Amino acid sequence: MLRWQRAVLLGFGLLAALLLWIGSTAAQGAAADLEITHIDTTEFPDIRLRLMAQDEDGRAVRVANGLRLWEGERPIPDPSPALVNVGVDVVFVIDANASIEDIDESGGRPRREKVRDAIIRFANRFMNPAQRDRVSIVVPDDSGGRFLDGSNLSFSSEVINAINFYETGELGPTPLDAMLTMAIEHLAQLPEEGRYRAVVLLSDSAQLDEQLDFLALTEAANAADVVLHGLILGTRVDAEEEANMTLLTLPTQGQQRHMPQPERADALFQIIQEFGAQIGVAYRSAVASSGQHLVRAELQGSEAEATFTVEVAAPAVRLAIDNSRPIRRVAGSADVPLEEIEPTVQPLVAQLNWPDNHPRRLESATLIVSGAEAPLQAPVLSDDGVLTFDWDISRLGQGTYPLQLQV
Repeated sequence: MLRWQRAVLLGFGLLAALLLWIGSTAAQGAAADLEITHIDTTEFPDIRLRLMAQDEDGRAVRVANGLRLWEGERPIPDPSPALVNVGVDVVFVIDANASIEDIDESGGRPRREKVRDAIIRFANRFMNPAQRDRVSIVVPDDSGGRFLDGSNLSFSSEVINAINFYETGELGPTPLDAMLTMAIEHLAQLPEEGRYRAVVLLSDSAQLDEQLDFLALTEAANAADVVLHGLILGTRVDAEEEANMTLLTLPTQGQQRHMPQPERADALFQIIQEFGAQIGVAYRSAVASSGQHLVRAELQGSEAEATFTVEVAAPAVRLAIDNSRPIRRVAGSADVPLEEIEPTVQPLVAQLNWPDNHPRRLESATLIVSGAEAPLQAPVLSDDGVLTFDWDISRLGQGTYPLQLQV
């Protein structure tokens, strides 16, 4: 007779992962700056990553034709990129010095109102409608600067209310260096999500060379992956004002625009908005061991690399076996061949438990009977980890058979 022997085996799967950290570097001096901003391994071995690319003019590259990817030395076939809406982080810094109440044209409005209307245009026309953007506004005060109505405003109505009710108070020289430092440090402390981070300075730009430590500010911005942009107020902009803003924006690959009227800021706002959508790619990983692994991307002549770390853990497998009764095979006569004695197969059930509680796909399963391996054909694994399959017992005679299951 056949008797059941319960067996437990830890299967050697390739299928669990824990993302520990990501680091990335981007190639320099190419036609497009490329960065791998995020790698998601929560559904390992299915991996999702995002890329951000920028052309020589500082514009977002949103068409990823010709994108090539490698995991280690293995090319990833047909990466099929698609835009992923992730949003941006923006801080507006208002240089509210005495000139902000200037009226530049006959019958015109003060610069303060133009600044207000420009920020309202950004909120109404360029903020993400799904509230993925985070917007902050820094204005001067006696302590060096403050946020209007808090920070990280994600609803356009919040931004509009904040700037609508802003009153400049007593006007004079602004602590602009401290205000820009405050904006950069705020962006640097936001949770790392691989998002585009930008500071937009609205200023007459006339005294920036006296107010700012350009080197310290741009080094801090680059260290925090923050881009510094500028909008120069006033009807006309002279060479000195433009040079001052260039010293602030150029080292971070930022843009500057002359903003005599609010709508002239739209060109800069469009650039910022375009970075809210990044290039997304999903692929099936071939990683089979724990540790750190490399992903490399190439687009338009530029390359970027990023590393991810996974812990590949095996699932625990338990055969659900009833040992209380033997299997009885019955023949109609003594001359029936062993292979034809019924039953010829025995249904079996096993339970798989994933160490990280995230089910994965089953690549293979092998039943080991008395030390002999028998790969299972088309095993079925349910979403809750139940594996069902048939054990071929057609050639087994009377005896006790130890079983193990390896996945």
